[in-house]
Amino acid sequence: MAETASTLTRSAPLKSDDPAWAHGIKVAGKRNQSICLYCNKHIQGGGMTRLNQHLAGVSGNVGSCPKAPSDVQWEMKRLLE
Repeated sequence: MAETASTLTRSAPLKSDDPAWAHGIKVAGKRNQSICLYCNKHIQGGGMTRLNQHLAGVSGNVGSCPKAPSDVQWEMKRLLE
């Protein structure tokens, strides 16, 4: 089922200050689901860690983002270390 604008939010959860939220959208009403703003990949489960891994290009739990800028990849890798 395609997501509509009403089911997506650009804001981070109130308790999250993770910089990855500047590069992803939380799916409203869906726990631990987000969408990458660069490649529109729907990431299910894993929370912010999985979005960070996707943006950083870290293999394993999720595929890497083919469109993330190099400065974003560097920042996300640094956050994961």
